[in-house]
Amino acid sequence: MKKRIFLKTLYLALAVIIMVASVMLNPFGAVADVSSEESNVSTANYEVNYFRKLPDEWELFSECDGGKISTTYSSGKMIIDATGSTATASKYYGGLYRIANGRNYNDFTFEMRFTMTEFNNTGRWIGVMYHTQLVGSSLIGYMMNYRCDGRSAYSVINESRAFIDGENKSGNPVLSDGIDHTLKITVSGNTATHYMDGKEIVSWNFSTAEESQTLGRLLSTGGFALIVNQSAIKISLVKITGSWTEEKIVERDNSLTNAYYSMQSGLVNAPTVVCDVRDQATLNSLSNGKIKPSNAILRLDNVLNVIDIDGESLGKFVDIYNNHLK
Repeated sequence: MKKRIFLKTLYLALAVIIMVASVMLNPFGAVADVSSEESNVSTANYEVNYFRKLPDEWELFSECDGGKISTTYSSGKMIIDATGSTATASKYYGGLYRIANGRNYNDFTFEMRFTMTEFNNTGRWIGVMYHTQLVGSSLIGYMMNYRCDGRSAYSVINESRAFIDGENKSGNPVLSDGIDHTLKITVSGNTATHYMDGKEIVSWNFSTAEESQTLGRLLSTGGFALIVNQSAIKISLVKITGSWTEEKIVERDNSLTNAYYSMQSGLVNAPTVVCDVRDQATLNSLSNGKIKPSNAILRLDNVLNVIDIDGESLGKFVDIYNNHLK
């Protein structure tokens, strides 16, 4: 009898030890999910504080300039080198990693501790996207961008991969000093606040901001992503605090516009149809077709040249209007 009680006690003790060990030996420091069956909402925090490989819930986004990005690991830190990457919007200006992929957050606090180790010039930047959603092959969302020289702005990235910046804030901590910095973003309701090293950079309402109108929708929930633009950073901590639900893929619904497409002439004149002039071929199609769209989206530089999504000039606005749109 005593032997049976002793064995039962031993088995229980071993079970507790195994449970504790499974938590302590988690190689990435990510806290286990704690989900509610009724609401399917998890209140567990997400934390990676030791990097030996790319965490399972991270993903190098296929549409970025991934072929020119390297990721290495040293002393528990992850080094992302994008110094040789492109500077074009179509490739998200460099390397883009989705973070905690598969999780959607509403209100949250996001923190990242990092050092910028290399940069092509002090105008190079990193960006943390939040409330990201995948639409077709494009990742849309809001972003805190932060340049090496301390300039920072909130941004909106739309389905056309246009980066629309809010007002640039200067006089902030610089990243060129080679020391650790802590980036933080908080979202409560529709208000996002950005910080660097404890200093508030900007607080903005993404539901009413003019820059957000290009999305055509309010992004009240979504995921996270990190963009590294022609620089290299060393990351030691990523932490997300807040409740989350499983990500749902946003599907396109073309049922309202299919009737306005023609195999011969492309878009035809309907009040809900907009042609996004992303490149020279799209611009040429406006003059080749007999019927033009009722609206066209043009990107302009500071001297009123129309530019494509990579920033290359397509010509003067007045010429393009007279030759293609009039």
